[in-house]
Amino acid sequence: MQKSFSYLGMSFPKLTVSYGLFLIIWGALVSIFSQSASFTSWIPSFIGIPLFTTGLLTIVLPERAKVFSHIALTIGLFAFFGGLDVFRGVISGSFMQTPAADISKMMLAITGFWYLLVGVKSFRWARQNRSAN
Repeated sequence: MQKSFSYLGMSFPKLTVSYGLFLIIWGALVSIFSQSASFTSWIPSFIGIPLFTTGLLTIVLPERAKVFSHIALTIGLFAFFGGLDVFRGVISGSFMQTPAADISKMMLAITGFWYLLVGVKSFRWARQNRSAN
């Protein structure tokens, strides 16, 4: 039997740290390469910072893992819902008028959804294996 949940060879806290780091770097690169002066180009980074932090806190304080994992998944929900804003541009006909913004929104929607799915799998695994630990 598996001792702890893992996805792609990583525990959920390490996955959270990695996803947070990815979002931080994504926001920085998009802002720099698109030469955006807009605060909104940094939104992925602003979502990534608390994800990264909650992942680290889960690793450092494993006795509080449940709380920090729930916080991280709530932040992941914000990433997913924020990314769904891309559909507003599709509906209004302004999709890809600002390619960097629309690609970032799509990335947030897709990766946020993926993160939520993995998080739910992690929670289900923990619940099913609670008595074994």
